[in-house]
Amino acid sequence: IKGEIVRGNIFTFEQEEQLMKYVENQQRGSPMTKELLKDLVNRYLEANNIEWKVSDSWFYAFRKRHPKLITRKAI
Repeated sequence: IKGEIVRGNIFTFEQEEQLMKYVENQQRGSPMTKELLKDLVNRYLEANNIEWKVSDSWFYAFRKRHPKLITRKAI
């Protein structure tokens, strides 16, 4: 539903789609770690004046909602 916050999420549907595009552009085909993704999302939040910090549970839910997102474990 346009403009409504997705249940259990801080973002509206449109914001989450915009965020996913931002992440995909930053990813450039390479897998990223959980910490890098959380850092990117926190910078997105700050740039959009959203006062919230990404938690591990949010990360796992986001990854579940976006299965084409490629992540890897830190070495």
